[in-house]
Amino acid sequence: MKRDFSYPEKAENILKVAAKIIARDGYENATIRKVARELNLNLATLYYYFKSKDELLYAIQYQTFDSLLSNLKKKLKDVEDGEKKLYIIIENHLSYFLTHLNEIKVCTHELETLTGKYYKEVESKRKEYFKIVLEILNQIKEKYSIKEKNLRVSTLCLFGMLNWFYTWYDPNKDLKGKELVEHVKELFLNGFIGRSKNVRKI
Repeated sequence: MKRDFSYPEKAENILKVAAKIIARDGYENATIRKVARELNLNLATLYYYFKSKDELLYAIQYQTFDSLLSNLKKKLKDVEDGEKKLYIIIENHLSYFLTHLNEIKVCTHELETLTGKYYKEVESKRKEYFKIVLEILNQIKEKYSIKEKNLRVSTLCLFGMLNWFYTWYDPNKDLKGKELVEHVKELFLNGFIGRSKNVRKI
């Protein structure tokens, strides 16, 4: 089912605040009342946009993966080189992370909280995202004749690097922008291809 997440400004603000509260308190301790109180809204207004806490969590997760995917596809268009694609993946993910810290945290911690059709729709987006990254790593594998037995593990390791930045990243101490992306790309890529001297900078 194709979802339309072109929400009005008030609904977007509800999602932003809900992500903040869920990231801070955890899904179990987050409540619709907390979200309404933070926004200074009555419950009836909030329920007009979202019928339940489950729907809020679903919308946060679906919108996050949908945004990551749509942005990635645009950036990858007409790019052929595998290493450039890897750079774009990392840049796209980290740039989203830096501006949507709460949403990334919610998706990382509450990945298995959704159930039923909500879970399946988000899972479909996650699988599509995973497949794109897997195919790009396979392209790099073939280029360097890498003896990689399990690309799934390597792909998951890359996502592990990207998804847990929020636990330690400090913009006042750590690399920023292109330097950060290049550092992560080289760290992963050199390990992936066995520290080959043939890895070139982009």
